[in-house]
Amino acid sequence: GVSAHMEPWMSFLDQVQNAYFARQVEPNAAKVCGCYQRQPLYRCKECKHPALCADCVIDWHAYTPFHRLELWNGEFFEPMDLSELGYVYSLRHPGEAGGCPESEPGHSRLMTILDIDGYRQVNVQFCWCEGMPSREAHSEAYQLLEAGLWPQTLVTPRTAITFAAIENFLHHHDTDKTSAYNYCWTLRMMTDPIRPWDVPDSYRAFMRAIRIWHALQPQRRSGQAFGIEDIITGRRKGSTSIFCPACPEIGFNVSQSEVDQAKEEDEHCYTLFLSTDGCFNCPRHILPFEDEDDFALMGGSAYVPDESKYHAMLDKYQGEEVEPSTCARLRAVKLQSLMKFKNLAVTGFVGTICTRHAFMCDNSVVDMYGGEG
Repeated sequence: GVSAHMEPWMSFLDQVQNAYFARQVEPNAAKVCGCYQRQPLYRCKECKHPALCADCVIDWHAYTPFHRLELWNGEFFEPMDLSELGYVYSLRHPGEAGGCPESEPGHSRLMTILDIDGYRQVNVQFCWCEGMPSREAHSEAYQLLEAGLWPQTLVTPRTAITFAAIENFLHHHDTDKTSAYNYCWTLRMMTDPIRPWDVPDSYRAFMRAIRIWHALQPQRRSGQAFGIEDIITGRRKGSTSIFCPACPEIGFNVSQSEVDQAKEEDEHCYTLFLSTDGCFNCPRHILPFEDEDDFALMGGSAYVPDESKYHAMLDKYQGEEVEPSTCARLRAVKLQSLMKFKNLAVTGFVGTICTRHAFMCDNSVVDMYGGEG
């Protein structure tokens, strides 16, 4: 049981505590750094390297600008950023002395970087070399993306999110349902556990980045970003849905002649079985601060059809009369629906799957705007 594993630790707890305290001091502070120039007062929490002097710690982090540093002040380690030592992260020229040769000497921008273990203040130098797309519109944002940083804005960005932080959040969200708000608040706590509210709040910028990331990811997974339509030509143009590989699909895993020539006892192998059902447990409430001009980034390319076409279809059948029900139970359900679905922008959704393998069908999920019954 658990006690059998915990009991040996009881006699070892004092040593664990002593080892923890030993890490809170710098025994080499009175010595000279390996370069024989200055005292080794700076250590990195990621590199696990012995303490270094200011010049050496900058050289050591030429390609790792987002590592967390600690400064030994004579009594304890205090957190700090590389930017406080004058470190400059040069885009497209990392590790090169002086950075971009076309950039003005000393010219950089102090940016807030959101990483998987907190916020950083980093001096960023953009590239202005001839022949580079640096002088084009949104060039700074593109250079940040090249370096694995998601800019908060496209014009003069001052905040960026590392790709690692985005992927880390998505893993947490998929496994333990961590919300973006809680994730961003945790990063603020990791940056300053005493006064996290003083750390800049990048929640809304983080949400925008996640939303765009979610829109681009299906293009890669479906092959649309790599020209999959040149290879598989029978599917809806621009579709980013993941099709069931086992269900019969003409032109993909079965030909029309095979379907036509199938024996009666084998027809089930060439039949596509579909199931459609609705769910009223996933409503969307009417919010007073909704952006009326908001739009879908997917544009109907995946499982949800184009919103304008769907509403045009609804308007086409909206005027049709519905035969009144004579069932008392259904009338009671309808009365309950009037209260249950009050103040809802969307009351639920309807979706279609392949019955045998539970793959969602392309363009088959739509919102419902009425109640049950």
